[in-house]
This record gives sequence, structure tokens and C-alpha cells, in this order.
Amino acid sequence: MLGGGRLPRVQTKLEFHGCLEDWLSPPKRKGDGHQQRRPKYLKSYVLETNGGLKKEGSGKGLKWRAEDTGVNKLKILRVEDGDGVHEWFMDTTDGRFYMLHTNEGQGTAAKIVDALTDGRPHTFDRMWMHYAMLEAISKKPGNTLAGFGAEYSGELDRKAGEGGGKHPIADLRITVNGSMARTVEQVMQSEDRLQSAIAYNRLRITRGEDGSPDYASDDVTSAGYFAMKRGKSIRDHLDLVDISRDVYSETVVGIEKYRFGTQQAKGTHVIKGKTIDITFKRPIPDLDMFLKKVFNTTKPFRIFGLKTKLEDGYFKVLGTDMHTGDSMNFEVTRDFMRVYLSERSRGNSVLRLLTNLQRYYGRGVACEQVDRLVR
Repeated sequence: MLGGGRLPRVQTKLEFHGCLEDWLSPPKRKGDGHQQRRPKYLKSYVLETNGGLKKEGSGKGLKWRAEDTGVNKLKILRVEDGDGVHEWFMDTTDGRFYMLHTNEGQGTAAKIVDALTDGRPHTFDRMWMHYAMLEAISKKPGNTLAGFGAEYSGELDRKAGEGGGKHPIADLRITVNGSMARTVEQVMQSEDRLQSAIAYNRLRITRGEDGSPDYASDDVTSAGYFAMKRGKSIRDHLDLVDISRDVYSETVVGIEKYRFGTQQAKGTHVIKGKTIDITFKRPIPDLDMFLKKVFNTTKPFRIFGLKTKLEDGYFKVLGTDMHTGDSMNFEVTRDFMRVYLSERSRGNSVLRLLTNLQRYYGRGVACEQVDRLVR
């Protein structure tokens, strides 16, 4: 949908699916009387809502309003920015995790999602999927791994003043698609430096029979973005988004059972809760620099922290999630990070932290408690 257009206020799910199928039409080519252009893939995003859906909101240079369709729980998200009006379908069936569908160009779509998730008040947050979660989704019944992408900057894996050239893997981007994807992945995992450094930020997952009309092949990213690259099966695309959202939702709820608080027991108040322990396979080379980059309020971690040195190589950090305003505290050494969630903290905050630690420090970052929740 181009800026200035309107989506039909569909009355049935069949009409809704028909609109999505129309977005799969190939681009006009030279000789058709139209200028050739790059295809606009069907894209879906899963966003977490903070406090439920507000009918309208604004921030980061845009205004948005939710409008009804004739289908229960299916809305039109009408967004106004400097480029015009953009309308996306928004499925609110899950009261906490909403699905957005569009065929906007990637640049425009990314800008709108950035504004929705970065603006104040923070109505939405992204869905953050770390390596173990992406891998689990790719192995769900009906899914087949058809490719992967990895991006590693080593930004947290250097000492202050150390240039990229001094690091064994300074910056790396790799994309592999096709039937040999799993084989290439196994080869990469056999190399210790690559295995510990690289965490996938994208998997290509196919549902249905590849090569037939009845399948869908999607690029799925760690930030909750699904781009339908091949195939014609809208049902398979939506099923993949549904499966991913369900895995994510169950994991978030499981994380929130670790939150600290008080409860009454036998006429007295007792403390409940457990820490979440994130471990680093390779010790952090410069802990001061690491803390400055992780707890500086900015993207991607979005955590404010006041650190206190308890002893050499051991810090306590009083933190605030800048997205929700909830407190979450930490103990950090060169080998581990211990997370204390407050009673109002959201599991999404832990997954945002873990996913981005893997991206900027490598797959050697792990959390067994979270991985056990992923089913």
C-alpha cells in the first residue's frame, strides 16, 4: 500500500486473505507501459503491546489510529507521516502480541515500525527472538530451514581503543539460501571461532512443498519481521507467523515467573522470585566499555543503568528499561550477567537484552533458563 491509499474495510476473513494474495502479484515490467520496479513483498510484524491497544497515538513524527473492519479482532492501523497516509492490517486476536501486515517497501515499513516502537508513550515493542528461539521455530512440524543470515560486529568484544583489525572476527555478514543451507551451517559450527561468535539474525523458513503453488518461504528475523520471499500460500505464511508468536508468547510468560516480589505465607510476607543468569563463553575483554555500551539508554538494549563497583571485575547495576519504565537490576562480571526482574518487569525486556547480546558479542552468550522455556 502506497502512502495516500486506503485498504478495504473487509467483511470476512476470505476477503482479508484475498487482499493479502493481491499483494503477491509480480511487479510490472518494461513493455507493460509501466516503469519496472523492485517487488514489494508481503511483510508481517509481531509487536508486543504495553497496556493494550489505544485507539490512537502519536510520536516520532507520526500519528496513528486503529479503525474497525467487519472481521472481529481485525483492525486497520492508519498511520500518517510526512510522506502521506499508510494503512496496514492489524490482527489483535492475541491480546498482547499483535500482527501487522503490509506490502510497503522495506524502507518505508521499517521507518514506520521504528516510529511505533521507539515513540513515547511506548505503546509497542518488537518481538525479539534469540538464536535458540529461531532454531526451534525452524524445526516445528511443517517448517524447513531454507537459508540463514548472520551479522556480527564484535562491538562488545574489544578493549577500549582496539581497532577492528586486531580482532579475529571484526565484522562479518553472511547470507546462505538454498538446499545446502543446513550443510553450510554445520560446517560453520565446526569452526570454533565462528561457532562461538556468530548468532543468526535471519532464517529462511519454508512451509508447504517448495516448488508447488501451495507453499510459502519467509525470511524471519530476530526482530519479529516476516518477509514472504517465495510461494503463493497466504495460509502457510500466516501459520508461520502464528507459530512464531505462540513460541514467543509462551517464553515471555515463562520468563515473567522469575520476577521478584513479595507474597503472603502463613501470616507473613516472604520474597519470591529467581534470578535469570546469562553466561559468556568468552570472558568480556573490557568490562567498563561493555557496561557503558549496554546501559547507555540507547538502542538496541534501551536500558539505563547506574553501576556500582563491588570489587575488581564485579559490578552491581541498578537499571531501568527505557521502553516500559520498569526497574530491572543486574550483577555483572566478565563471565556472567545476573538479571533481577521487578514485579512489573516484562519478559520481553530479557529477550531484547539476550538477542542483542548475541548479535554484538556472539552466540557464546547463553541463558539456559530461557532456552528451557522455548518449545
